[in-house]
Amino acid sequence: MPNRIIHQSFRTNPAISNLSAEAERLYTRLITVADDYGYFDGDPRVMLGLCLPLLMEKIRISHVRKWIKDLVKAGLIQLYEIDGRTYGRFPAWEDEQRVYGHKPKFPAPAGHTWECAQPVPPSTKPGRYYLRAVTRGESPRTAANVRSYPRSEDRDPRIKDQKRDT
Repeated sequence: MPNRIIHQSFRTNPAISNLSAEAERLYTRLITVADDYGYFDGDPRVMLGLCLPLLMEKIRISHVRKWIKDLVKAGLIQLYEIDGRTYGRFPAWEDEQRVYGHKPKFPAPAGHTWECAQPVPPSTKPGRYYLRAVTRGESPRTAANVRSYPRSEDRDPRIKDQKRDT
C-alpha cells in the first residue's frame, strides 16, 4: 500500500478542528488503512483492530462508535452498507491522495463508481521516470510504457554506461 499524504490544510480544517483528539486520531489512522480508492471496512471492531491495535485493551467499541459518528457528522467519512456489512469511504479522497490504477479492495456504495480515466496496468510500478512522464502531460497509460532507463535529456553526460533510447 502506498504512503499517504496529510496536507497542510489539515491543521486549519474547521471540520477536523471541531473533533475530539480521539476522533482525530481515528481519522488519521483510517487514512493509513483505506485502500487506494479511499474505501475501508466500516465495522467499529475492525477499525479498532486495524487503526489502534496496541490500544485494544484500553479502548471500548462504544468509544470507536462515537468517534465514527463524529467523523460522519463532520462530513469527513461516509458509511454505507452492502449485503449487511458496513463499509466506509473518504468523500474527498481523490482531492487529497494519489490514486493508483489498482482495483479497490472494498465495494463502492450504490450510485458511486470510481473510474480512473486511464488506469495504469497493475504490473507497472510507478517510478521516477513514470512520474516525469505524467508531469510532462502524458496520460498514465502512455506514461506506464516509459522505459525504466533515462531519456536522452535526463541522461547525465558524465556517466558513460547509461543505456541509450532506441
